Amino acid sequence: MNEIGGDFCLVDLRRRVEPEHAYSRSVSRWQSGAGLSVYSSGRAAYYAILRHIVAESGHLPKVLLPSYLCPTMLEPVRAAGLEAMFYKVQADLSIDTHALTRLMRTGPSTIVICDYFGFHGSRRVLDEGHLPVADGHFVLYDATHSVLDPEPWKTAVWKPDVCVMSLRKMLPVVDGAFAVWLSSRSVSGPENPTSLSESASLRSLAMLLKASYLLHGQGDKNVYLSMYRRSESLVDEEYQQATGMSALSRSMLEHIDFIEARTSRRENYLRLLEMLGNVERVRPLFSVLPDDVYPLGFPVVADCRDELRTYLAQNGIYCPIHWALPDDIPADEFPESHGLSQRILTIPCDQRYTASDMTVVGKAIADFLGSR
Repeated sequence: MNEIGGDFCLVDLRRRVEPEHAYSRSVSRWQSGAGLSVYSSGRAAYYAILRHIVAESGHLPKVLLPSYLCPTMLEPVRAAGLEAMFYKVQADLSIDTHALTRLMRTGPSTIVICDYFGFHGSRRVLDEGHLPVADGHFVLYDATHSVLDPEPWKTAVWKPDVCVMSLRKMLPVVDGAFAVWLSSRSVSGPENPTSLSESASLRSLAMLLKASYLLHGQGDKNVYLSMYRRSESLVDEEYQQATGMSALSRSMLEHIDFIEARTSRRENYLRLLEMLGNVERVRPLFSVLPDDVYPLGFPVVADCRDELRTYLAQNGIYCPIHWALPDDIPADEFPESHGLSQRILTIPCDQRYTASDMTVVGKAIADFLGSR
């Protein structure tokens, strides 16, 4: 079956990867160069870090979060009993530094900075002169969309205290997240689990069934799709246990060629940019691909987003939305974030696909627009 998009499956692992190209090599560098804590999910990492901050500070610090975020970034804040405050993110995903500065001046806090789609615009607020550097602030840099970058934090002048990277959205694994500690403080992660969690077990089975469907046309697609969804919902129930990454995912990292993944994502992004860069009604959110970006996907903004998404799915192209905002973000206070949330669509361009696949995607979008 020829499909574009959707969750990773076992087809996406390589039988053999040169040791210096294996994703596990990056992990080894982080382990030797900084403190590394390993968790089952990004939510588990957030929760453990926030609980550590509370224990260390002796009080309940507020958490400053971007107004454009995934609901899973907010869940651990609520679970830890902390107050969430939101700073404005503009429609181009740049941070309103004045708004963030005002919140920082209300007292010590945990500041969450998020990379979007692997582009490092948010990280630049940590450069000298952008924010008032003050004692008492803890910076959590979420680089989940930049897990293919060897050092997502590299050029930041004000180094974050910790960099969190969840793996499942970018890599074919069943669980896993890293917390790279860049400040003097460091927290030991949980011990490695001796068995798969329920969510990881279900995801591994879904990955197997999807592989069988794609390779041989066998099985019921709805069955493995239901398993992926159930696996994701189980993470919500498990993350407060703050367990480690499974041995299965650790072994999967040995079969992921991060050089190939980086190269493919960039080439596919550039192919889509070539085809869609000047298309009316479907505007690329990022019209330039910097040298240090290995993108999550190809985000576009379209007033006809929902209709386009439906049309592409009917043609075997499955596009996620990053993100539908939680109700905690007031639309009247953050209209730019809500406006983007209602119009954004992520076109897949990851390492599973070729330039020919991107040509198929580009032609499908052109056909959709031509029919309207």
